[in-house]
Amino acid sequence: MRSTASVDEAKIGQKIAEIQALCEAHKVHCGKVVTVSMDKIEFKAPVNVGDLVSCFTEIIRIGTSSIRVKVSVWAQRRFGGGDQGYVTEAQVTMVAVDEDLKPVPVNI
Repeated sequence: MRSTASVDEAKIGQKIAEIQALCEAHKVHCGKVVTVSMDKIEFKAPVNVGDLVSCFTEIIRIGTSSIRVKVSVWAQRRFGGGDQGYVTEAQVTMVAVDEDLKPVPVNI
């Protein structure tokens, strides 16, 4: 019996976007970064149980202490011939901080 249940889109979308943005931010700042905002989360299609999920990131802005990352999420369908679909997109802003969580300049 095949499962057609959807994974909670909001939760998976948020976590995937945040983790991927964090990985991308660490390409330009090797210190500590925190998420300060997640904007423009757009759910294009559901992610189904068994789908293979792929994430792609792109830095869209580097500020004095912030890094803004676009995260795009695709799913290859387990059932239905392996079609791929664009499922989620988000923009995440990370800020470089010190040990006291005070903003510091991004060390490019």
